[in-house]
Amino acid sequence: MRVALFTGLVSALIMAGVLSSSAQAARRDDFPSCYAILNRPDLAARPARRELFVIVDQTVPLNRSLKRSVYRKVHRFLKAGDRLTLLTFSAFAKDRYAAMSLTGKLDYPLAKDVRYRTSIPALKKFDHCMQEQRHYVDHQVGEKLKAALDHASTNLPKTELAGSLAQFGRTLIGKSKAGHVDVLIVSDMLENSDVTSFYRHGHVKSIDAGDALKKIAGAGFISNWGNARVYVIGAGFAADRGYRGEDTLKSLEDFWRAYFQRSHARLAGWGQPELMTDLQ
Repeated sequence: MRVALFTGLVSALIMAGVLSSSAQAARRDDFPSCYAILNRPDLAARPARRELFVIVDQTVPLNRSLKRSVYRKVHRFLKAGDRLTLLTFSAFAKDRYAAMSLTGKLDYPLAKDVRYRTSIPALKKFDHCMQEQRHYVDHQVGEKLKAALDHASTNLPKTELAGSLAQFGRTLIGKSKAGHVDVLIVSDMLENSDVTSFYRHGHVKSIDAGDALKKIAGAGFISNWGNARVYVIGAGFAADRGYRGEDTLKSLEDFWRAYFQRSHARLAGWGQPELMTDLQ
């Protein structure tokens, strides 16, 4: 009910012309802004302090524990002024193309000088709106994450992992205007494409990181991620409870560490499969 009231309030302000057309024409934002109350589209235009890209590999059905871990990491990370973008991908199969499920920015609190120049009634409305915005964002993030994770399936022919990551890097991650960019990848990190495969005879193999990276780079699957910090949940995860040897998992981490370095990013957290640290 409170989600409907929040969206109804902001929609009414937009329809009444309180929010300028220039603000509505800006980058897609699925979180209605409280700045509409103050008629301050200039505040809404400020770039995000941080942006978190959550990339969900829908060829990997996670267990309940790992799904909960994803929820917790994302919710603990988000603060006022942050932007969240949720992306999904799987194989290049029917109805399974890469998609942006959610993207939006949380408003910044008002600076002291702005509050001083704002009427008390407007401030009360704004402060209330900010509280409701956070509830709305938490609800939307929870719903969209649940849908992304629950629609994972093993009944797909390939995992176009490196190609999808390169596409996201070129079109979104490398173009972010945020001061700091973090990427959370929810995947077993097992490439299985026409370019290269981390499987042999149906089993995960030990990877020659240098050879695999050469193939990936030759296919054009490297892009500039603008010094983003990368975290992984689910690396080596075996939904079929198959065994992953320590040497195999180490070679998997070595490959992706080198891949992200080539992509102008840093592997800041490797969850194998659980990520033990929070996003920074």
